Amino acid sequence: MKFYLAPMEGITGYIFRNAVNAGFGQGIDTYFTPFIEPHLQKKNLKHRELQDILPENNAGIRLVPQILTNSAEAFLYLEEELLPYGYRELNLNLGCPSPTVTAKGRGAGLLQHPDELDRMLDGIFSKTRCAVSVKTRIGFSDPAEWPALLDIFSSYPLKELIIHVRVRNEFYSGTPHHDAFIYALKNCPHPLCYNGDITDTAGYLELMRNFEENADGRLPDAVMIGRGILTDPTLIRRLSALTAAEPECRDGDISLRSSGISREPNARLTKEEIRLFTDTLFDGYCKVLSGETPVLHKMKEFWTWLIRNFPDHEKLLKNIVKAKNFHEYRAAVDTILK
Repeated sequence: MKFYLAPMEGITGYIFRNAVNAGFGQGIDTYFTPFIEPHLQKKNLKHRELQDILPENNAGIRLVPQILTNSAEAFLYLEEELLPYGYRELNLNLGCPSPTVTAKGRGAGLLQHPDELDRMLDGIFSKTRCAVSVKTRIGFSDPAEWPALLDIFSSYPLKELIIHVRVRNEFYSGTPHHDAFIYALKNCPHPLCYNGDITDTAGYLELMRNFEENADGRLPDAVMIGRGILTDPTLIRRLSALTAAEPECRDGDISLRSSGISREPNARLTKEEIRLFTDTLFDGYCKVLSGETPVLHKMKEFWTWLIRNFPDHEKLLKNIVKAKNFHEYRAAVDTILK
């Protein structure tokens, strides 16, 4: 099993990726950039985007740029800008549910127009010089859209199909449609990656058992995790250790002989790891952002997730949120980690 760190706009840039890789990178096979929007006939990579994809800012990391577009021509135009930096694999974003994105027929918005999607993929695969994967949702408003969409994806030589098992209108809430992923396991020839609500090892084990029992023994080739890593950066490390265990073993009542899943290792997140991780993030953002306010904004965003590891976390978070300068921020962190 391979494990990927999901792209999250405004969060998983190279500062974050490097901090995760340094402290918790064991088991993470691939990182994906937040999406880049191509624009025809002008330089595509803004300074921020260029810094994010530069190989020297991603040392020791396998990185795949993600592209957000509804145009084969624009995709290929940006591809030409990325090739000189050594990128030979690209990811097409068909999953973003943001109204500002979908209103322009991009991200999950393109799933409303299967014919246009088909034409774009045909245009990309007729000329691309890269391996291309797709990150998609299972439809725009109704899971019943999924079989027809999957037929389109199956007809092109995708490197991989990454499936977030919700429709666009569900955003990130509601119960994931695991039956849609089982359908893909049974009907799609491509390597498949599962994405959606993996937040702990018990849930992961139960999910894999469900797939194994209902998809003729086939399991995903990879799993992509986003929000679960923000709360517990050790999650992929622990999942990787599980799947690397010897086969034909048991975890409580869960048996997954073919995937080699065993009991969870004792490797939960520690206060020392939180200190090192947040200090690394803080120092990284201080180097690239101007002034205390933007750095504090970034750190407060991360702490809204990390704080959930502590008892009485809502009260503790208030001290972080109220910090108006670096001194108050550091004092709040010291109080939490005591």
